[in-house]
Amino acid sequence: MSIMTDHSIIRAQQRGIDPMVIELLILAGKETYSDNEACHLELSKKSKKNIIKRLKSSIRAIEKSPYVVLSHDGTVITTAHRQ
Repeated sequence: MSIMTDHSIIRAQQRGIDPMVIELLILAGKETYSDNEACHLELSKKSKKNIIKRLKSSIRAIEKSPYVVLSHDGTVITTAHRQ
């Protein structure tokens, strides 16, 4: 999760923007810069369509009850579906 200011947390809650959506914007958003050098991130129509397609696929995968096995240092050793 990215570091968020108290202000941004409050505004996201007030506006109903899920933290996962914020992470998606950070990962896949198109960057534009304002005069004060702040970076604005938003999704293009193509990006939105691609993300929605991938999320639908992820939902189907989650419904199969997957799990991950991690080593002590956080490395993924294997993944499987619960039987």
